[in-house]
Amino acid sequence: MKPLIGITSNFSSDDMTYVRQGLGAIGQEWSLVANDYAEAVIRSGGIPIIIPISEDENYIKDIADKIDGLLLSGGADMDPLLSNQRADRRTGRVSPERDNQEFSLLDYIYKNSKKPILGICRGMQLINVYFKGDLILDLPSAGYLDHTITNNERYNPIHDITIYEDSLLREIIGEEKSYVNTLHHQAIDKLGEGLEVSALSEDKVIEAIESKDARDRFLLALQWHPEMTSLKDKTHQGIFDYFINSAKR
Repeated sequence: MKPLIGITSNFSSDDMTYVRQGLGAIGQEWSLVANDYAEAVIRSGGIPIIIPISEDENYIKDIADKIDGLLLSGGADMDPLLSNQRADRRTGRVSPERDNQEFSLLDYIYKNSKKPILGICRGMQLINVYFKGDLILDLPSAGYLDHTITNNERYNPIHDITIYEDSLLREIIGEEKSYVNTLHHQAIDKLGEGLEVSALSEDKVIEAIESKDARDRFLLALQWHPEMTSLKDKTHQGIFDYFINSAKR
């Protein structure tokens, strides 16, 4: 059977945006996620299940029990308080509803199963914070290059990364160098417990992390968006292939 892959969603209470598009009614809240995630899962032989935002703890556990793998998707900034940091004017609007649900899902799946976990962009940052790491809250302000480049096709690479030789990511990609897009202004600072860096950008921003036992229990997270770059770079589709194959097991 094809594995079921749960994909987390963004949360929006901006009802008027959708009212103006003729998609909804005043007062509605929305769970939404880009189709690229689902399409990448489908190409690798999985069945994507979008996980709507809810504060119902039983629902979260029921979803976690039924899916075969968890994909923590990208999106808006996490609340910096989760990593004992202070928000500033560069912090985007946070969503406690999403933060709470994703931490609950990650915690329940990690502690009660060996189901594979893939984090993308915000998903990587959330994984790092869950394991007691913290974040660079704004890369340009901290002296790094601008990593929020949106004036290009989403699948086109912007910069290269160096992949560590003994990492699971190197085994998947098969090369020391790969080329990635970049759509983030935050990144990992202090690495979480039990995690290892597996790729860096040219300005030493952490671009990938994995658990120390990732080959036994798949836990991989990427700062770029392979669901987009995989449209043109088949080695990046290989990340989803490995993820889906791990879910089958």
